[in-house]
Amino acid sequence: TAVYDITTSTTNWQSILGNLKAGDIATIHQGTYTTAGSGYFQLTLNGELTQPIIIQGAQNEPRPIIRNAQIGAGVQNILNVQGANYVIRHL
Repeated sequence: TAVYDITTSTTNWQSILGNLKAGDIATIHQGTYTTAGSGYFQLTLNGELTQPIIIQGAQNEPRPIIRNAQIGAGVQNILNVQGANYVIRHL
């Protein structure tokens, strides 16, 4: 089990989220986070029933914002999530 504190100065935040394992907790602090590359970000989260993966905004802080670097009518699906036994809250 690992615990991650992600801030706007965490340059590898997408890699951290993409490599979470069962029982890991990632707390994302207030601020704006811009996805790299095309902006599309796919997460496959496979926790366990007794050890879910948790991705959460920091308590008592404004919710973090995840945005796409691209602009325009065709931009969609900034964050796609699939898998089992995970929790996403306060984002």
